[in-house]
Amino acid sequence: HSDVKPIAVLKGLGINTDGMKDVIEEDTGDIDSSTPVDYGQETSLWSSIFGVDGEIQPHRPREDLKNDIHLSFDFAMRNGVYMTDEEDNLSPRAKTAMLEWFQLLRRTLPLAWTHLHQLLEQLIRNFRYVSRKEAYLIKLLDKHLPEGDGRDPVWSQSCSMGEAGRGYTCGLWEIFHAVTVGAVQYNKDQVDEEQLLAPETVAKTIRDYVEFFFHCEECRKVRPLMPVLLCVHL
Repeated sequence: HSDVKPIAVLKGLGINTDGMKDVIEEDTGDIDSSTPVDYGQETSLWSSIFGVDGEIQPHRPREDLKNDIHLSFDFAMRNGVYMTDEEDNLSPRAKTAMLEWFQLLRRTLPLAWTHLHQLLEQLIRNFRYVSRKEAYLIKLLDKHLPEGDGRDPVWSQSCSMGEAGRGYTCGLWEIFHAVTVGAVQYNKDQVDEEQLLAPETVAKTIRDYVEFFFHCEECRKVRPLMPVLLCVHL
């Protein structure tokens, strides 16, 4: 916390700070280590978006955010994966991009979003079928529909602004933001450095998803910029 001085942290940990007053900017006094220190409420981006701290309110209802993300994910899988009348089986590069996208979402989206996590778990577990036949993908999606029925999606007013069809891209960009914020939180929770998500890995996964599965032609044209933009976000 920005209000906590180094000398106070050391004293709170029971470390001898004699002779350090000339080195450390300010002595904030002794801290009784037996009493928890109230550092105030940390308004992190993660807290603001997902509400892990109960009293912090996001810029819009959390339930709307979760539903908009689930709706756009569902819509993208139904309409952005198998886009031609050719054989269903995806190309090797497209398969890799899709699997890495599912795995990234499973790692970075809030665990409290159990319904969406159940869907991701099924998609990953059955990936060899999902990546071969559209019918199998649709079958799994139908078992884990967003609220309001994903086949007739209605995004929140704050996402769609009352315009039909606008909610999809809004929800998709919310997914990108959620993933970048969630990657930071995911890394904070890891004890094994080998499990950390590198910002460039997150950015590349999103970039590859946009290349293969995003309907927006203009967005695909600027895909080389995605890693730069998202690494800055991270």
